[in-house]
Amino acid sequence: MRGNVIRVSGPDAHSPLSWSILAHEFGHAIETEYQLSADLDGRTAGRFAKLNPHLRSIVESHYRELIADAIAAHAMGLARSLR
Repeated sequence: MRGNVIRVSGPDAHSPLSWSILAHEFGHAIETEYQLSADLDGRTAGRFAKLNPHLRSIVESHYRELIADAIAAHAMGLARSLR
């Protein structure tokens, strides 16, 4: 992950409320490094292959966001409020 910088202001770095956002942004770096969203058609059995280009770009964007969310959830674990 060379060249990726995630900047956090001083007060936010010490706030647990911002750590999940930081984990999400780190998830984007991991997704980009390992190209986890590269094979959308293979992972979804081609369900989105025939969409028009504008809708396809929206689906790909949401797919990348979900991958970053999944990485953040894995890294941070369950929220205490869920216990």
